Amino acid sequence: MKRRLLKTLAVLSLLLCAAATGLSIRSYWVSDQWTVQWNRTEDHQHHILAVFSLQVCSTKGGIEAVIGTGKANENFRELIDARHRAGPAYPLIFQSMDRTISERLGFRFVREQSSWVLGLWVSGGTKTLVNFPFWFPAMVFATLPALRRAYLRRRTKARNTNCCHVCGYDLRATPDRCPECGTVPKKLEMRI
Repeated sequence: MKRRLLKTLAVLSLLLCAAATGLSIRSYWVSDQWTVQWNRTEDHQHHILAVFSLQVCSTKGGIEAVIGTGKANENFRELIDARHRAGPAYPLIFQSMDRTISERLGFRFVREQSSWVLGLWVSGGTKTLVNFPFWFPAMVFATLPALRRAYLRRRTKARNTNCCHVCGYDLRATPDRCPECGTVPKKLEMRI
């Protein structure tokens, strides 16, 4: 059961790595923008509206996400809206400024006060900006398949040589039983 789950997770992780790589290549020609806006009335008597917005853009080789929250004091309708738009590719905004080492690698995290959230004036608003390059999720998602491949290679090598298939201990001196973990080799199990 554990092996099947690990294999499934490794395959899923490999597919996500391939998707991140494909989106990275696409981002040099097309810039995708996904927007989600959620407005919900909190106080019907004073017409206070809680506003949440999430804008995610693919840029040349990276992802830029802007999260905005706040409270609007005007009478707006409740809304849940999601949109997608594709346009020409553009570089990250902060790439032309003097940058820190993390920004040179494509990472950025900024949280600041804001009075404007996706077309609405708000009070007590915050805006959070997160940037990261596509290579980062591709590398994270490639880790599990690489570890699984190394494990399978070690296990296959142990099976093909005179090594214990459980711990990898060299069994040439003690072919009947592994002195490290006590496992009886498969060849001897079949004879018994």
